[in-house]
Amino acid sequence: MKNLRRLTVAGCPFNDEGMAAVGKLTQLENFRTWHTYQTEAGNVHLKSLVNLKSLYLGQRLRRYGGQSNAHSLTDRTLDVVAEMKSLDTLQLTEQNFSAEALLKLAALPNLKQLELSMVDVPPPTIEFPFDTTRAIVSLLFGQTLSRCPDIKFIFSHGGGTIPFIAGRLLSRQAPGVPDVATALKRLFYDT
Repeated sequence: MKNLRRLTVAGCPFNDEGMAAVGKLTQLENFRTWHTYQTEAGNVHLKSLVNLKSLYLGQRLRRYGGQSNAHSLTDRTLDVVAEMKSLDTLQLTEQNFSAEALLKLAALPNLKQLELSMVDVPPPTIEFPFDTTRAIVSLLFGQTLSRCPDIKFIFSHGGGTIPFIAGRLLSRQAPGVPDVATALKRLFYDT
């Protein structure tokens, strides 16, 4: 199987022993697995796939008889994945990850595509930056910034999405704000 470049294992009793065997297929470039029975102990073998470009990981199956079992994907999985420097495509599905764990994926220098499907991201991960954006826009268009020119405003979360929507804001003239760009520049943002 030295020429095997792509492998998919899904919907079967594939387990940690199977993951150990996959770890020996170091020539693999694409590996996909979901609805199997591997655990975190099996996921560690992914680190051996030094040529892997594309990885798809999904949640494990429940055991028959209603018994619950350990998750195959946890925050610890992302510790392993963050060491896989050859990845350019990563798809994660059917799991909950913390914001801290997801941030570890920034260590992947070649990652071009990240897909999270049916992944439960904690609400604060998304809401904090948008709340910050709403606050800034409200102060800007509600004329508070114009009425309070001597107050220094400092916003967390890098200003939320303001850096990404600044062009849209610049295209709208706020009443009482002579220059939206000047108003935004006088605000302070943490990083």
